[in-house]
Amino acid sequence: MQRTLRTLPALAALLVAAVALAACGGDDGSAASGADAKTLLDRTASNKVTSGKLDFTLKGEAGSSAVVRATGPFETQGRDKLPKFDLDVAFSGGGQDMKGGVENTGEKGFVTVDGTTYEVSGAQYRKFVALAGACVKRGNKAGGALGIDPRMWLKNPRVAGEDEIGGTDVVVIKGDVDVHRMLDEVTAATARLRSSGCAMGAPASLTASQRAQLEKAVKDVRVEIATGKDDSIMRRMKVDVTTQAGSDEVKLSVDLELRDVNQPQQFPEPSGAKPISALLARFHSLGAGLGALLGGTGGSASGSGGGASPKELQRYTDCLEQAGNDQAKAQKCAALLTP
Repeated sequence: MQRTLRTLPALAALLVAAVALAACGGDDGSAASGADAKTLLDRTASNKVTSGKLDFTLKGEAGSSAVVRATGPFETQGRDKLPKFDLDVAFSGGGQDMKGGVENTGEKGFVTVDGTTYEVSGAQYRKFVALAGACVKRGNKAGGALGIDPRMWLKNPRVAGEDEIGGTDVVVIKGDVDVHRMLDEVTAATARLRSSGCAMGAPASLTASQRAQLEKAVKDVRVEIATGKDDSIMRRMKVDVTTQAGSDEVKLSVDLELRDVNQPQQFPEPSGAKPISALLARFHSLGAGLGALLGGTGGSASGSGGGASPKELQRYTDCLEQAGNDQAKAQKCAALLTP
């Protein structure tokens, strides 16, 4: 049972990436009404979501339950740029409840912990955006959302009726999953993430033994997608996985809902924010890692006390470009941002 549980983070990463992919693609503007399930899925995958309000939930149950939820507006700023977002984030599980938030206005970043908001701006912010933007660009070159296409492992898709989400009429599509092909995606996607130089604690790829064990343990996987009846744009995607090891049952669920799709969103700056250095000082162990990313803990909120220069940031992003899929070269690029 413990070995099965240890492989679930990789599976969770796959489900999150698959949900993210459903909100990407081109744009053909096709209407969903009257089409079969496969056609609807193809249209939905090709239609782009550039903004909206998301409600994302990741839930795991193994005797007790744990839930991570993120809600709030988002808006893209271009293909290879970090999007704007203002997300409230909450976690509950193991007898603990935590709430916070993260925001990127496009000019500054903010982190809220225990009701206090901290500001990342100036050189610190530029350094973070350069790093995140380089990772986004590398991800897009890999095919977006780690190169995952859930249509490749969705079996027997069928139109299950109609519904309404956020005032929009939707067509609901349900389907089963080819677990073998899905785990092919797990192995390939986690390998790409770890070799990108932007892994930031990503789970290790599944070993052959772990994969065989997980494939045997997975008893049921269900997918539900709701696409706009008139525009074939994804409004909801839900993936439920049930695994069994002996008498123990583990359930994993990823649920993403989108509202106000492709409508203008607002990202106001919170008032009274403290410098990020105050947060790093408060969480010293966390500060060591974040301090390297943000240019040290000694700078002010404006970033005047540290951080990489624009030339250093450009050298870093160029280094990631040249590294391609070479993991060793990509990891060495981080040295360019080390004081």
